[in-house]
Amino acid sequence: MVGCKGYFRVDLREKDGHFYVIDVNPNPALTRDSGFARQYTKGGRSYEDLICHIVNLALKDHIKEAKS
Repeated sequence: MVGCKGYFRVDLREKDGHFYVIDVNPNPALTRDSGFARQYTKGGRSYEDLICHIVNLALKDHIKEAKS
């Protein structure tokens, strides 16, 4: 819908059981104390896992595009 791929942040708000998209950020901050990183690590994963995951997504996408 918005054309994002890789990593991005979507801010939602809920009112009366309905969710509303407030903002789509295709380039959120990646510092250890950023909201994006805090949400990722809240599930028990490490900051290092986050960075590795983003790099791996980019590499897979690059390889896929290079083959086509």
